[in-house]
Amino acid sequence: MIWINRGRSWARRSPGRDLHEVFTPGEESCRRLNVLYAVVRRNRDGMSFGRDMKRRMRGAIAPVVFLAVTGYFCWNAVQGPHGLKSAASEQAVLKQAQTELAAAEAERDAWQRRVHALESDHLDRDMLDERARALLNLANPSDIIVQYAPKDRLF
Repeated sequence: MIWINRGRSWARRSPGRDLHEVFTPGEESCRRLNVLYAVVRRNRDGMSFGRDMKRRMRGAIAPVVFLAVTGYFCWNAVQGPHGLKSAASEQAVLKQAQTELAAAEAERDAWQRRVHALESDHLDRDMLDERARALLNLANPSDIIVQYAPKDRLF
């Protein structure tokens, strides 16, 4: 099909046939026909379809490369080793490590208090006596023994 502009109307002509169909296009179809007419005119002027496609592809290379590079950096910003998901998982690991550190420091402080009470220059006789009786499982007959639950143990 070849569209030919004849003043205010367009004619459609099939190659090899003499049948013409004339109509008056609307604004949208007029735009489409003008584009089609321009392509036909270019082809009549000697520019082949392959050349036209090469020219259009050459013009599209830069935007496609730019979009690919932008997509790569965006993906790495979210999914990469230093991206948002990795940062969130590292924050969770950091929070868990800080909790474990606080528990270890509390245990260390308790042991430091106990060791400090047993040092020779600060020897607390009551503490030494209490520890010896607890380790040997002995008690003085005049002692009052208070039973603690396992979770309420002092040492």
